[in-house]
Amino acid sequence: MSAADLHFRGFSRVAIHPQRKQPERFFYERARPVSMWNPTPGLYTRYGEVRELLSDVDDRFVVMGSGDEARLLFDARSLPPLAPGWRRDFLLTVDGWAKDRDANTAFSQGVEPLPFHAMSGYPYATNEHYPNDAAHRAYRDQWNTRPALELLSPLAKNR
Repeated sequence: MSAADLHFRGFSRVAIHPQRKQPERFFYERARPVSMWNPTPGLYTRYGEVRELLSDVDDRFVVMGSGDEARLLFDARSLPPLAPGWRRDFLLTVDGWAKDRDANTAFSQGVEPLPFHAMSGYPYATNEHYPNDAAHRAYRDQWNTRPALELLSPLAKNR
């Protein structure tokens, strides 16, 4: 990987089968800048170059929110030339977790607690915790500095 950039992209246009007989289809080339929901509250990874966070399996994640995109670039100049009529496909192996605001998802109402590779399960037991060494504290302080924005106002204020 020669570069990795985290930025806001927007929300792909979606096509939903009228009878829900097919999965939703998303059209990458047609994005809207406005969400239909607020992002999960918490701190997200700051926008910009994030290659350092994607280079190793070390529990230092790129924490992405709704509408975010990580654009990865790879230098293919050292690959052998293709035979006429051939094309290259690439397979990207990822290591991470996904969380949404589904009420049936554990800790769905906030970014925290962050997962980690040595956890016994999620949610993890009270005697387990995200790594708290100097490197992981520095990661959180330096990288996860972008607060979720409230994009949509609630219909009614809580009393």
